[in-house]
Amino acid sequence: MTKVLFIRSSAKPARVVKEAISLRNAGYEVEILFWDRSGNEARIEDHHDISTKYFELKAPYGKLRLFPYLLAWWVYEFIYLLKSDADIFHACCFDTVMPAIIVKLLKGKKLVYDIFDFYAEALPQGIPGWLSRIIAGFERYCIRFADAVIIVDESRRVQIKGSKIKKLEIVMNCPEMVSEYKIGPKDTEFNIFYGGMISKTRGLSQIISAIDGETDMVLMVAGLGEDEDYYTPVFKDTENVHFQGWIDYETYIQQTLGADVIFGFYDPRIPNNRLASPNKLFEAMMCATPIIVNKETTMAALVEEENCGVVVPYFDVDALKAALKRLKNDPSLGIRLGQNGRLAFENKYNWQIMENRLINLYNELNG
Repeated sequence: MTKVLFIRSSAKPARVVKEAISLRNAGYEVEILFWDRSGNEARIEDHHDISTKYFELKAPYGKLRLFPYLLAWWVYEFIYLLKSDADIFHACCFDTVMPAIIVKLLKGKKLVYDIFDFYAEALPQGIPGWLSRIIAGFERYCIRFADAVIIVDESRRVQIKGSKIKKLEIVMNCPEMVSEYKIGPKDTEFNIFYGGMISKTRGLSQIISAIDGETDMVLMVAGLGEDEDYYTPVFKDTENVHFQGWIDYETYIQQTLGADVIFGFYDPRIPNNRLASPNKLFEAMMCATPIIVNKETTMAALVEEENCGVVVPYFDVDALKAALKRLKNDPSLGIRLGQNGRLAFENKYNWQIMENRLINLYNELNG
């Protein structure tokens, strides 16, 4: 039986576990290596009968001071891969791929490079342009060593243009189909849900300003991230904002089902954000819940094409407030947008479609 080892430099498992389960169900033996940056003890667990190893080293997300921690992770990953009996390494993002390339060459293994985000265009603000260009060039060079490359959206092709690619597949961040969902207003209060990275680059300041003082609107926030220390007191000081911290995926979907609208902003000053193809967009579509996104992103084009949400400029708080009030005051609009999203999800954007692409790619590699 062909064995696949997934490698991910965080303990955020949603896409990784979903891909791993799909391959396991297709007859592959699967193992996962995560880096748990929260500081928990190193451990081995099972996710859906898949052996999962956690490397423990407390470290920040998205900060310049991450680099020495990253070196420690690379050393650990390199040694782990040397000892591994996996036939295929599935490296998720640039911060896992270099040790995987070296061990692939040493041991004659195969390598799948799954690019969740193009690293140079997801770096923290303040990185010199020359350094970003060097990292981008090196990532494109690393792609030549992969037996297959996966990107999360058609728009990401531009980021890897010029790379030598043996096989390329697009596997979008689409959720698995759920058959039960509720269409229409969900509660007496107008419920806005944001689930994801707690970061200054995700429009949280804009949405808080837009709803501040609106007693008939409530913002539910869930997640963790680089700017928790900044936002936690802001959440506490805003009466109609409720911060839940990290929640599991099942709870996240229930929150999406229960919301009147999903909030999905990405700061367009960060190049990678302009090409964002986030889980929350497809999860909102699955749950027949409209989404509000900023127009400077490629996902805005998808929202407009499918007519499943509202698009406003990232920095225009007044436009955001007006859009929220429009949805609140016209429940039938939210229902129509949610129905449109669900139809698009069923026809084009569900995991069953993406799973077939992933399995076909692996079968070709293993053939």
